[in-house]
Amino acid sequence: MESFRRGQSTALAKYLTSVDRHTTICPISDPDELTYDTEGCTNRGGYRFTAISFRQVAQIIAPGLSTLLPDLSGTIARKQVDEEMIDEHQARDIFNKLVRLRFPLLSSYRLLRNENTKTIDGVVGQKHRSLENLTMLEAAGSAVATLTDDIEFYAAAVVGRKMMLWYRAKSPMFVREVSGKPWSFYHGYYFRNAESTGTSVRGGLTVYTRHGSCLAPFTKKSRVTHIGRDFNQRLGKMFQHILGPDAPVEKFQEGVDNLLSTSLGYAELGDKEKKRFEKDAVKALSNIGLPQRWASEIFETTLKVGSVDLADLKPLVDFNHIYATRTFFDMFSPLVRMARDLPSNRREGVEQVAYKVLTGKLEM
Repeated sequence: MESFRRGQSTALAKYLTSVDRHTTICPISDPDELTYDTEGCTNRGGYRFTAISFRQVAQIIAPGLSTLLPDLSGTIARKQVDEEMIDEHQARDIFNKLVRLRFPLLSSYRLLRNENTKTIDGVVGQKHRSLENLTMLEAAGSAVATLTDDIEFYAAAVVGRKMMLWYRAKSPMFVREVSGKPWSFYHGYYFRNAESTGTSVRGGLTVYTRHGSCLAPFTKKSRVTHIGRDFNQRLGKMFQHILGPDAPVEKFQEGVDNLLSTSLGYAELGDKEKKRFEKDAVKALSNIGLPQRWASEIFETTLKVGSVDLADLKPLVDFNHIYATRTFFDMFSPLVRMARDLPSNRREGVEQVAYKVLTGKLEM
């Protein structure tokens, strides 16, 4: 992954220009453009798959293949699978045979390749309307400059042919004291593009905090699929829809104040009531989109960490005393902190859960 921070938009543009210079898109004319040799390269051309492009090709050939082959080859570690149950040669043979058997499913696609790194970065369909990441960066930057005030490039990440962009206001909407420290809350925007098939252009309003950011849920108007002659027109409408309205500062301020002032009420409960409360909290988080296993982790972190900076965290001695200080903001903070370290698609989901908590959608 290539990461860029505030003040590095020029470096990002330079990087994307270099990638574009070495990019080719060509039809798939022979199965050996995809089959593996013994060195892990394609039999024709000597290219290597990226994880994303391998997953794309495997999913086109057969549902579940993208999970089976890494498991069989030992790429994915499993405790219950012994070494003698792993066979990378058999995994390669299965993939090659299926590519040849089901090549008609692949022949309508084109390969997105990087001739400098000799990698297959993705596959694109015949109807796919390409939007290079460099073009997306320029379009987003132009739209932000035209439709908003006080917003600047804040960060970017490029993973293969997928790019995430973050823009943030130069000055905060408001400041609140949280766990003894000033927290500045900024509004901004997020955009995502992928040059290969499978990911629509998308974007949304974002709230930035000390521990991470939360993202407004995507709607039909905030997503644009890479197909259709009117693609560029729909892209422009997406920017207008996301960037046109003023940020609802009062709504965010009210949401933060409500979370900070509402006690979790956990410390006063008896043992049975605490178990019931935890179950209800996990269910409530699951109901707004958080996977249950993560919801349990978030609840535990709410109690033990809350909204304290990790560097200031001290060993827990008097549990009930700490639990008595917990508010619903202490549930919001672990969500944005968790999201920061997740892959982009999962990060979006957790950030959107955090946004729902901030805007009063958590029902307990």
